[in-house]
Amino acid sequence: MLELKIEEWQLPGGSLRGAIELLETLHWYLSYKASDGRIVLFRGDRPILSTDSMDTVDAFVCGAALAYRSLPEPIFKQLREHANSIPGERHSFPGLTPL
Repeated sequence: MLELKIEEWQLPGGSLRGAIELLETLHWYLSYKASDGRIVLFRGDRPILSTDSMDTVDAFVCGAALAYRSLPEPIFKQLREHANSIPGERHSFPGLTPL
């Protein structure tokens, strides 16, 4: 398993779970499907990454969350407020496993 050292001030808990939770506040709704040695990461029902390694998925998710957290706080706050103003809810997609 990939070991990532993330500072807690960047992501809640300094963890992959914190990265996922941060992206959920922006309506990413991440899930994945593993088949034939491939892992496909989905945002909602749309594939966004295909790889042969769950470590790559973890690194991608942490990197995406860190990119958002690297924005100046007022801009990140506006982005989250805008995301929350758009109707949306977590859906279950058949055959996909939530992260």
